[in-house]
This record gives sequence, structure tokens and C-alpha cells, in this order.
Amino acid sequence: MTKKDLIDFMADDLGMTKKDAGLVITSFLKGVTKGIVVDGKVVLVGFGTFKAVEVAAREARNPKTRELIQVPAKRVPRFKASNKLKEVVNDG
Repeated sequence: MTKKDLIDFMADDLGMTKKDAGLVITSFLKGVTKGIVVDGKVVLVGFGTFKAVEVAAREARNPKTRELIQVPAKRVPRFKASNKLKEVVNDG
């Protein structure tokens, strides 16, 4: 499902215009992004947790030149599904 498909679904499901549904989705994504950046995580009970985790610095190899390069430490977003979401996905 793409963002457009999700907007179409929400518009039909909630009886709103696609424009309004698009604004809701955009605002939701901004909120999740801000929550991860500011608080380090966003917990949606029954759905899952979005959070930022630290990835240590490491050595990697440039596949083109085979040269070793240093990859700096960084924070990356992660998502952990709730048990309820896992059950729904597995039950089909």
C-alpha cells in the first residue's frame, strides 16, 4: 500500500475528502517524526513503537574500489510491532 492508497482508504472509510485525508496522514507522519527526534520514541498501543537507536561506528568496504572506509556512528529509526499487530498479520 502506498501513501496514495492509504489516503484513498481513509477518505472512503471516514467519509472525508482525499485532500483532508492527505492532510491527516501528512500531519500524522510529521508528529511521528517529531516524536522520534524530540522524545526518542513514539508508542502506539496495539500497533507498535517507533524509536531512534544508536548504531555504532564501523568499518565498511566500498564495493566498487574494495577500499576500507569508516562509517560514523549515527541514530536510525526503527519500528517494533506490537504483539496484537503481529497476531493480526499472522491470522491473515
